[in-house]
Amino acid sequence: AVAGLVPAAVLAQGSAGAGATGSGSGSASGSASGAARSAADAQADARIEAALEQALEVGIPVTMLESKIAEGKAKGVSMTRIATAVEHRLEVLTEARAAMGGAAAEASASTMAAAAFALEKGARAEDVKDVSQTSPPEQRTIALAVLGELVAEGKSSASAAAEVRSALERNLDLAAELSSETRAEIRLGRGDEPSQPGSGTQGGGSVSAGAEVRGSGTIQAGLPGASVGAQLIGQGKVVGVVKGGSRQ
Repeated sequence: AVAGLVPAAVLAQGSAGAGATGSGSGSASGSASGAARSAADAQADARIEAALEQALEVGIPVTMLESKIAEGKAKGVSMTRIATAVEHRLEVLTEARAAMGGAAAEASASTMAAAAFALEKGARAEDVKDVSQTSPPEQRTIALAVLGELVAEGKSSASAAAEVRSALERNLDLAAELSSETRAEIRLGRGDEPSQPGSGTQGGGSVSAGAEVRGSGTIQAGLPGASVGAQLIGQGKVVGVVKGGSRQ
């Protein structure tokens, strides 16, 4: 009954005032939120810039951090989270570089990434150093990646390192052991893999599936399917355990 005595114009004015107040509050809240995001992004940018500068100082290719930034932006991740990821990546790469010892001076980005991969999977720094310094430069990336995979599978770091060294001494093809996931994680391209000498040649050397060796030849162990369809003419032999085929 009381409401019926209040003029309609007064009610309309009250409603309009309330709407204006609500709209103003929402606008102010949005502006504050935007300002907070801008401030957070500015802080994140400063953290990323500091990380890039530190990478240059310690000899880590900045491209290894820039790829992390690009990956985060592509996924729509906030700059704050990207900055945290970049800082963590720098920390791991710094540890990897230190663990590699003298081998770090000539390490490619893939090799350094493989060393970081091994550490993150649980390999000890001394084993990363051992594998880095005892493996040939052209096989170092693969050796470190395999070290990481073996540790991830449950082997102790020491036994995994010993297994990698043994495989290298026997000239086994470690690349055949790497999973596609690991290749992607360390961004290992075909050009980073060690070449197999003598492939498809006559005389001495190593060959792959379907190849023919004339004269004296050796099929290196570990090559995927190395003995499958291989034809040895003359004095040929297969050494070690051939993966994906039968030992002849």
